Amino acid sequence: MRVPAEPSGKRLEDHRVCSEQTDKLKELYGQVLYRMERYDDCKSVYTDLIRNSQDEYEEERKTNLSAVVASMSQWEEAPLEDLGLPESTYELCYNAACALIGQGQLTEALGKLQEAEELCRVSLAEDSDVTEEDIESELAVIHSQMAYVMQLQGRTDEALQLYNQVIKLKPSDVGLLAVTANNIITINKDQNVFDSKKKVKLTNAEGVEYKLAKKQLQAIDFNKSLLAMYTNQAEQCRKLSSSLQAQNPGHPRPVLIQVAQLCREKQHSRAIELLQQFSDQHPESASGIKLTMAQLYLIQGHVTKACDVLRSIEEFKHKSGMISALVTMYSHEEDIDSAIEVFKQGIEHYQSEQPGSADHLALVREAANFKLKYGRKKEAISDLEQLWKQNTNDIHTLAQLISAYSRGHR
Repeated sequence: MRVPAEPSGKRLEDHRVCSEQTDKLKELYGQVLYRMERYDDCKSVYTDLIRNSQDEYEEERKTNLSAVVASMSQWEEAPLEDLGLPESTYELCYNAACALIGQGQLTEALGKLQEAEELCRVSLAEDSDVTEEDIESELAVIHSQMAYVMQLQGRTDEALQLYNQVIKLKPSDVGLLAVTANNIITINKDQNVFDSKKKVKLTNAEGVEYKLAKKQLQAIDFNKSLLAMYTNQAEQCRKLSSSLQAQNPGHPRPVLIQVAQLCREKQHSRAIELLQQFSDQHPESASGIKLTMAQLYLIQGHVTKACDVLRSIEEFKHKSGMISALVTMYSHEEDIDSAIEVFKQGIEHYQSEQPGSADHLALVREAANFKLKYGRKKEAISDLEQLWKQNTNDIHTLAQLISAYSRGHR
């Protein structure tokens, strides 16, 4: 699970003494709210400060506000709100890119990151004491975020090259190193495990938990548990995935990791029990769990049980792909009655929700063809008559009807 780097904020209290004690307290309060991920409250604090303060620190406050907006976009999937923030510095431009990433606007985000890089180079080049190494170190977070966008775009070779450049710089920001290392691990997957085992150490550095958002930390822990599974560390995998499940009891991903580990150990029955238990406890997020359960039943050769599970998924059971899969499996088991029942329920659903639609009529035709194939002429005729009434100019349906009628009278 890949994660973007953190938006960039500035800690005002570290480099100035506010003339107004209340402003200083508000700024500190805003930073505390940001760390607590209470972004909406934090946005209100910074908005109020910007509106009611007139001093030389307005730019820093706007940078912090832009970091809040970016975090809301990335971690809460909140829609972008135009607060009239400038993009005159590389921090502001970088934060604007982070906000775009949260909205899925990857091409635009990459362009904005390139602008941030140029602004950073120009800004730092004005200081004669700044070395090229200093500039590259400052650019590390921008480059890591560029690599993340490339990874999302499927440009994994380019992303990996850029990630490794960031790692080689050894930036002082342990949070940035942890995110970059994590994303390299997601590219490696179950390959290049030796490299992943080295990179995972960077995610365990002291202070990482204070630098990253909860979703970033959870994604990193998720990948640690997967890596433990890939490296045959079964107990470590179980420990990490159980910890994740305790933090997110209704989230299916930790359970799926435990199930994958059990399957590696050929404990398919235990894996199914675990999936059933989660499904019973958290029906609102059980769809993916049930699909996995059905797959495990199929691996064991329990086709009918797999079908029963699939038919219990309300949001999928009337989809054309699911109907097709169920009919195929029942046919394989020579359970024609159950296959026809699946068609019947699907047709009734479309008759109620989308009568006469292309999907509805296509399903009726598939049902008719299936019934003719298996000698259920009377039921097929009923379907064909329904189709004929919808379109009396359909010569193909008329021909099928005539053929079915003639077979029925022999």
